[in-house]
Amino acid sequence: MDAMTILRTRSVVAALAAVLALSPMALAAAPHRAPAAPAATTTYRSPAQWLAYLNGLTAQSSARVLTGQHLPEWESADQGSADYARGQAILGTTVLTGAEDSYANQPGLADRMTAQLNAGGLVLLDIHPANPTARTGSRNIGSAWVSNPDAAKPSLPALYASAPASSAKTAWWAEVDRLDAFLNRLPAGATVAFRPFHEANGAYFWWGQDRTMANATRSAQLVQLTSDLRDYVTAHVTTVKILWMHSCNALDWDSACSFGRPSWVDLVGASLYSDTLTMPNKYSDTYADLVATGKPILFGEVGPDVTKPQPGTWDSMTIINRIRAAFPKVVGWQGWQENDDQHLLSPVDNLNSAQLFADPWSVQLAGIPPVTSTPCGS
Repeated sequence: MDAMTILRTRSVVAALAAVLALSPMALAAAPHRAPAAPAATTTYRSPAQWLAYLNGLTAQSSARVLTGQHLPEWESADQGSADYARGQAILGTTVLTGAEDSYANQPGLADRMTAQLNAGGLVLLDIHPANPTARTGSRNIGSAWVSNPDAAKPSLPALYASAPASSAKTAWWAEVDRLDAFLNRLPAGATVAFRPFHEANGAYFWWGQDRTMANATRSAQLVQLTSDLRDYVTAHVTTVKILWMHSCNALDWDSACSFGRPSWVDLVGASLYSDTLTMPNKYSDTYADLVATGKPILFGEVGPDVTKPQPGTWDSMTIINRIRAAFPKVVGWQGWQENDDQHLLSPVDNLNSAQLFADPWSVQLAGIPPVTSTPCGS
């Protein structure tokens, strides 16, 4: 998403979250809208079964694109998470990892993700990790964004598992431990999708493209750090299994979508915020690049243009219409949350969401076949 827009929004939200975390009365006063509670199942799809199901969707004439919704990290379990995420095949959230983040709502979000898994849906997680070089007072989600995209960014090799000890390395791996703790709250045997270091081909996150060095160098460094992250998480998470996803920014021209993408990822995708959902082709044809990987493709984030006010007048049918016309290999998407009343990004806060969910190509939670059935349908 647009760096400055989200940075300003998240700074305000982080402050509010901190206040709410310290104020039980404020939390008690929040309107209670209980999340949906679909019937639970004790049988989960394995990573291989999820990949078989997703790969098979593009061969179907209908029911071939999973709908999805992201829940913000500041949303508590009783603040209406069901209203705009109810019944979606994909449910996502941001796992907080910063030393100074407010964690009051993370247990409730873990419970919400558990309910989604128990209902047979897919969970799509991301992190906006705090800058490991941030000073005290800034070690929170807000420091994921950089103030000057042209300046040198933190050294990624200094964070490698094999790197010498340093304060930045210690801070980074402490963040990974917090990620592991969240993942270990989820049900054993379930499978989640995880897109770390998203939109790295942009220059606005601390892990992203570094304009002071060659793209190939920075990209290779991020691949190594991602591999170290996978190895560590695999060794320390004893509950869920993970489908690893690489997700670029389809509209960013700092570098190609393949920037920082390990060859071993399970899923690929992109964030696409555009009123017309059109991808530019400065560095490469992003969609063709994704298709060429041979892996299932998801829009990790999708919605209207975030560089201007979005008061809820965007046609949500643009999502499925553009997938059908231009991106037929895309098998799922995740709408972002509303940030304020002038930045309404979720499909349900815009026009024609009911038609979007009822479209023959759309698959909601109830449309995902049970794990014991033929994975890809008939």
